[in-house]
Amino acid sequence: MGKIGFNKKLNRLPICFEKEIFVNAFGWILKEFNKWNQGFEIKERVITVKKIEIWKASTNRPYTKEEFNEFIKGLTASKRYEIDKEKGYGISGSIFITQEVDENTIKIEIPSLFVPYLFYKHDISIIDKAKKKEPLTVKELDYWDSELKHKKQEILLLEDAELKGISGKYAKRLYMLLKQFETTGYFVMEIEKFREVLEVPKAYTIGVLNREIIKKSKNELEKKMIYEFPLEEVGKGRRKIEKIEIYFSIAKFKNEEKARNILRGEGITDEFLDKQKKKSPKLYEETLKSALKNF
Repeated sequence: MGKIGFNKKLNRLPICFEKEIFVNAFGWILKEFNKWNQGFEIKERVITVKKIEIWKASTNRPYTKEEFNEFIKGLTASKRYEIDKEKGYGISGSIFITQEVDENTIKIEIPSLFVPYLFYKHDISIIDKAKKKEPLTVKELDYWDSELKHKKQEILLLEDAELKGISGKYAKRLYMLLKQFETTGYFVMEIEKFREVLEVPKAYTIGVLNREIIKKSKNELEKKMIYEFPLEEVGKGRRKIEKIEIYFSIAKFKNEEKARNILRGEGITDEFLDKQKKKSPKLYEETLKSALKNF
């Protein structure tokens, strides 16, 4: 089973296929599609390709007409894609429509319904430019600020959360929010916005939200040694809660000083360790752990 999601730089709408052959075909088709479209205007939604080309890009198996026909049926199968589960909004259909030109050639069309949910060549180009801090044109900069900047940041933070082994859905979302406020150690957000970002069920009261989502997410982040949270004062009265406020700090590595003493004895300076800690906290932690292995 394979899945190409928006974080693979190909599309905003998660496209799921049951077999790897379809995942490979999907990626190849979008790359071919991008060759036909330059700049900001989407001029072509139909491409013409050789059957053998798409087959070789999708699998190493020998090409046969019978299997290719079954392959096309699977690639163009109609499905429902959820866009906003809470509002019950989605689109149904096949993301690709094909038409045989001759025995060796087919046309592939991306229906207009799916066009808004695809990343195009210029999207990827702008993302790469921004990442490398290369200059953007006024038009590119406006498009980056309005369409791509927030989404790219969210993608990177989600990948970072997964790398850190955060498993809970709400814990991942909370981490993605807190990560942006590490320098201050203070996070605040309107309660309704917080519900929206974390996708909290509307039926959850403030008490349930705090007990089942915030506290459990905090516990996971503390157990993973990512953040530390001070003890909260028990509130009094029945005042209306309008904002979520969270104080936190980056979790301290246990036995840090012991590990640093060992490393000093091996000739590694505090200056080097301080620079590593600032530049790459994860690498710094691994350095400390390696020092403690033999003690």
